[in-house]
Amino acid sequence: MEQPGKITGRILLAVFLAALAAAFAVHFRSEALSSLGNGKPVYFAVLSKPSMIVRYEPAESKASVYFAGEKPLPGSAGEQAAALAKSFAPEGETPPRKILFLALDSDRDAFCENAKKFLGCWRENPAVFFNYFAGWFRAGRAGNCNVSFPEFLTLTSAFSRLSVGDFTVLAGEPQASAAVSASPLVVEVLNATGKKSVALKVTGYLRSLGSPRVDVLRFDNYREPLAKSKILSHSGRLEEISALASSLGIASAEISSPRRKSKTVDATLILGRDFLAVKGGWQEMLH
Repeated sequence: MEQPGKITGRILLAVFLAALAAAFAVHFRSEALSSLGNGKPVYFAVLSKPSMIVRYEPAESKASVYFAGEKPLPGSAGEQAAALAKSFAPEGETPPRKILFLALDSDRDAFCENAKKFLGCWRENPAVFFNYFAGWFRAGRAGNCNVSFPEFLTLTSAFSRLSVGDFTVLAGEPQASAAVSASPLVVEVLNATGKKSVALKVTGYLRSLGSPRVDVLRFDNYREPLAKSKILSHSGRLEEISALASSLGIASAEISSPRRKSKTVDATLILGRDFLAVKGGWQEMLH
């Protein structure tokens, strides 16, 4: 007669193998995981108040975040997620049939702040993963999340490799019209480096650019010094703003869309102390 310990061990092994087999089955059936494996964009909707959707591009290790309007979306959680993906997808791109979603009863800004804290601290404090896992588990049991365990693990692995600067935040219409894009990019330059005359010198450089075409409406000092540069997008011309950031050597700067948007400029460039560390070319005039 077999010992009870061996019987228990065999039962546990059988349960483990069954769970592993189920995970593999879900993996191969999951459209999201298939897209990740093939380097295609993956959509993840956060049905908060108001809603938002993340479009992650694994080939670029970048993510775009689209903030929906204040008006609640109609339909079930799955229908809301699909509507968000359809409205945000770039021209010519068809979103997957199943859009992953997390339905929350909380404020969108609070969710974003918690996500920023997670991205900023998990390397020093891996224990935050337990809270993250517990939140996913509770949401799944309540029917507020359609992300399977293999999808959760794979997406967690992908997003944990990103930093806050890898996310671009949009609000309103994600695509600027061709007529708007044909006009110069109107910006304001704010100096948060702590060094004098930076905004003035950068303004001269930007006005000399051939591409992207830039018109500096005003320049000034920011209200306080900042360690890192950041950019506020007011009109959704993200491609041009990103190109401008690259030309300034601050391609990793966080681009966000404020609730109160300027009606006179397309972007606000807030240059932090990291801007002074950029080397080469026109930057030498700052030193």
